[in-house]
Amino acid sequence: MLILTRKKEQSISINENTEITILEIDGANVKIGISAPSFVRILRSELTKDIKVSNEQATHQNTNIIKKMIEKLTESK
Repeated sequence: MLILTRKKEQSISINENTEITILEIDGANVKIGISAPSFVRILRSELTKDIKVSNEQATHQNTNIIKKMIEKLTESK
């Protein structure tokens, strides 16, 4: 992890096409702006975690459904 100190209106560049700018600092809250191409996916980390959990649950449910279907097919033979 890279740790940087930035002041209001200072930026951080990532690659050649993404820039993070500190817009406002209010106590413990920091407002940032992100300039990036439209193909770059930007999500808050808590959303990324929620999506991962949701995908894992869906995969588990699909696996159970497939197992039940296989069991029914093998029983009918």
